[in-house]
Amino acid sequence: MHPRPGPPRPAFASPVAFPHDVLGSATCTNQKHWYHGQSTRSTASEPRNHGRTLNTHDWLDLRHICLHERPDRRDLAPRPDRGVALQTAGSSAEQAFGGGALARWVLAKAGLEAAHYRVRPLSRRSAACLRALRVPSEEAARTLLERQPALLDTALDSLLLGVTEFFRDPPVFEVLRGRLPALAASTAGSRSLRIWSLSCSIGCELYSIGILLAEAGLLAGTDLLGTDCRKQPLVQAREGLYPQTLVAAIEPGLRARHFDAAGDCRRVREPLRSQVQWRQEDLFARDTAAEEWDMIFWRNTAIYLDPAAASSVWSRLARALRPGGLLVTGKAERPGPVGHLRRVAASVYIKAEADPDDCCRALEPAGRGATTMEPAE
Repeated sequence: MHPRPGPPRPAFASPVAFPHDVLGSATCTNQKHWYHGQSTRSTASEPRNHGRTLNTHDWLDLRHICLHERPDRRDLAPRPDRGVALQTAGSSAEQAFGGGALARWVLAKAGLEAAHYRVRPLSRRSAACLRALRVPSEEAARTLLERQPALLDTALDSLLLGVTEFFRDPPVFEVLRGRLPALAASTAGSRSLRIWSLSCSIGCELYSIGILLAEAGLLAGTDLLGTDCRKQPLVQAREGLYPQTLVAAIEPGLRARHFDAAGDCRRVREPLRSQVQWRQEDLFARDTAAEEWDMIFWRNTAIYLDPAAASSVWSRLARALRPGGLLVTGKAERPGPVGHLRRVAASVYIKAEADPDDCCRALEPAGRGATTMEPAE
């Protein structure tokens, strides 16, 4: 017997299986195949998904969760064809994934403002938090964390995604490689070159730009700062110790010049490792009014924030950039019309002293708030 015909399938590249252990959602059991939330098969024993589709932010959540939970299976992450518009969700994700009460409680215990974060991603990460703590329920998680506060770092790390890799989105780093000499020359004789990576996770991208600086002979005297609200990723970043699988994607010559073997891992060599400073802090608590940076990385974090909170951060980062400085974003993110920013390449914006209206038009903001999804490559 053939299954009932459902609504037309969106024109996505291929069906994607989201295993139950990846997303922790009852809607993904039995390894159903989905076209961004639309079930492609149904039996009498399985409820249909009724053609529910996911909006842009849902799609980004699922993609990043898959890449974070199953880095060995990147094929699990959904990827739309260029130019395909994602439809608005037909049902509440809060109902499917819970209300995020545990996640909000953990954020509050960690001194973070839960209102800054979007509910749906937090709700979906609650299952990962329970797995990390090895408890069966949110009530058990609270009890455990009250008794063992040291586990709060583990809970926080499981809730806030830290997907990162060396030279992530290679074309972006090629653009940065070409602009580093002029950027360094503009500060010569007056002050050091200053680069900041916030929400830096385990530090791969900051080390990546450090490698490019070293290759260009510009590392000495450069100020490199990585900040994150989570303690555990910063410990690894400070040690500069990474698994072979993460380092394997680096070009062999760069890997040989900037990493040493350390058992089954690779360690970032000196002087690069000691050139970088790492600091634990809440990105909303930092006062950037008097700061002046030549390059700022803030990638793949705004999509998990409330639009108003994300817009506030973009504005502060734009003010913290010096004229001619570069802001580097994730593929799925665009800063709103703030701070005289002008897009010079995919995910790369320059701060220019120009008419604000011109810069706003150059950014071409679209969609929900200040954060939108760019077409997939």
